Amino acid sequence: MWIKKLYATFGKLSNETLTLDRGLNVIYGKNESGKSTWSSFIRAMFYGISTREQRKEGFLPDKEKFLPWNGEPMYGKMELSERGGDMTIERTSARTGIFTKVTSTYDDNGKEAPVGEELVGVSKSVYEKTAFIRQAAIGVTGDAETERRILSIASSGDETVSAGEVINRLKKRQRALRSVGKNGEIPKLEEAIASLTNEIFERESREKELSDLTESLDAQKVQEKKLARSLLIAKAEEEKNKRSIINSANEEFASASKRLVEVAEYPTRRELDMFLEKKTEWKRAMFEKEQGEKVLNLLRDELSKSENEISSSPFANMTEEEAAFTVERDIEALATFGKKKKSPVPSIILLAVAAVLAVLGVVINYLIFIPTALLAVAGIVILLVPPKKDDSKKVEITSKYGTAEESSIRRLLSDYREACVRGRELSEKLSSEEAEDKKRTAIVEFCASDMKSISSRFMSGDDFDEAERVLRELSSLREEAYTAEAAARAAVEALRAASDVAETAIEYEMSEIPGETSEKISAELLALRNEIKNFEIAVATKRATLSSFSTAARDAEREDLIRKLDAANFEYDALSLAIDTIDEAEVELKNRFSPEIEKRTSEIFEHLCGGSFSLVRIKNSDFDMQVSKGAASAPRECLSLSQGTVDELYFALRLALFETIVPEKNSPPLVLDDVFVNFDDERMKRALDLLLEKSRERQIILFSCHSREAEYLKDRANVREL
Repeated sequence: MWIKKLYATFGKLSNETLTLDRGLNVIYGKNESGKSTWSSFIRAMFYGISTREQRKEGFLPDKEKFLPWNGEPMYGKMELSERGGDMTIERTSARTGIFTKVTSTYDDNGKEAPVGEELVGVSKSVYEKTAFIRQAAIGVTGDAETERRILSIASSGDETVSAGEVINRLKKRQRALRSVGKNGEIPKLEEAIASLTNEIFERESREKELSDLTESLDAQKVQEKKLARSLLIAKAEEEKNKRSIINSANEEFASASKRLVEVAEYPTRRELDMFLEKKTEWKRAMFEKEQGEKVLNLLRDELSKSENEISSSPFANMTEEEAAFTVERDIEALATFGKKKKSPVPSIILLAVAAVLAVLGVVINYLIFIPTALLAVAGIVILLVPPKKDDSKKVEITSKYGTAEESSIRRLLSDYREACVRGRELSEKLSSEEAEDKKRTAIVEFCASDMKSISSRFMSGDDFDEAERVLRELSSLREEAYTAEAAARAAVEALRAASDVAETAIEYEMSEIPGETSEKISAELLALRNEIKNFEIAVATKRATLSSFSTAARDAEREDLIRKLDAANFEYDALSLAIDTIDEAEVELKNRFSPEIEKRTSEIFEHLCGGSFSLVRIKNSDFDMQVSKGAASAPRECLSLSQGTVDELYFALRLALFETIVPEKNSPPLVLDDVFVNFDDERMKRALDLLLEKSRERQIILFSCHSREAEYLKDRANVREL
């Protein structure tokens, strides 16, 4: 890509032009001659000017800084050549901000051409840190901040942003979405859904629009009366040659009527608007369907995990009530089945027999007391000795739950209940989301069907972009034919009516005779009346909109707020995922990106220094930057280098990033603004030799307040001096 010519009303530049060539362009000028303004103009033509930046202490935003000094509106035009051919970019101002109205077209066919990041190949932020080098940005001080800025570029492509800062920004955005209280976007949306206060502001805005339209309509009707009188006067003056004009008008009317028949079957503006409306709705529905499918997949995964958790539980295939009953039964079993029940009958029998023998011993023989005593002792022992423990039930329960602790078993039951509840909730959410997906699918199909029903009369196939182009072309032809026929009809009718009017039918002064013909006045009057009709339709539409501001409109607004809330929640979750991903990828990014940058930076820096230093090292661990004469020599910190050497190191890093980040194919021009201020003559010459070599493949635009660059490059091939 190379810029051929620039036209600018921008800052101090007043309707000025700048012509450039391929290769190396050297623009020399004294301070305040507009060099930095031209460089800023090139960036603005590629990417526009931010309307969000606000004036701060010590900072003036570009939208104010580059307002034209001559008081005219800001204007810019760039003629350039890129791989698609020669093209022109033109920027003007709009109500939304300066330089926001942009047209970019190819010169050979007038088709729309890319602009901004699509044209340059990189974002504005990357372009400013690589291919757009200014003395204010390269003139860093020799301190720790210098090292941090250089390393930030090497690791992230932005001298002010590191991975940690990106994560902080993402977290800040999360807090903005969902903060404590009602300050976050999500709470505010929730509050707006409840209150719908936007209804009042919407109505006031529409009433203001209606008032403005009505005022414009009244002004146009006054102008219509003036034009109508001028028309009558012109007709009175043209009475003598009216017949020939009527004949000519009749022929033109006949031709317009014939053309009207030819285009009668072409699509109307209403059909085109319906098609465009359905196409917009179709695209929106396609996007919502894609987002809904992502949510469906997430819900299905979560439901599958929940079902696996339930099936692996000891209570699998049980209801929650059955599981609770089983737990209570097993816990009770642990408490009651620990021992066997002991029967007192044997002890009673032995003691009874001992009592009988004791009586017999008294009556018959005292020797009977010996077995009596033995039986009594046996009965007492049997009664007092506890039964043998039974551990079989405990083993069974332990095998079942993996534990015999009551608290652990109850915790398993609690986990099972929570899993069941979570499974039901996920199943309900999945069913609901599947129903919504069917609705979204139906909307997509419905919109596609409506578009086909409109476009099928004029073309076949499902290429809706091609259908839109065809409908626009045919509708435009139809409108042109109807406008031409209406103009011809009005002219004929006006001339016929005027031809029967006597010369004295209208009184007027000689000073009132218009300098234009009645035909031109009639056309102006017709165009004005068409505008009046459009305004009348717009006024009626606004009034109808206000009168129909009903509950249905509020419901639609509420649904819109709900969609925004869903989008905000989705963004919050996406931010969480991004934070985790960036955190994990930071180390890999630095390990892969920094060595290549170090190698190329070392090569360029060695060339600039004439071999004084051959190795540049960027240490990721402690954010330190060192230079040395070779791998075996002692490294030197940046803080120990001169200001000029630090600038040369920074310039080498910029060029290395430019070669690495900016695509070679169709690459944007390399813009340099007073970057060699602190370079000595020898190193400046080496830098210019390097730029001259690069200019064989890329256009380079060098602005300088010194003449030494131009003097050194004088009479060199591929160099243009301005």
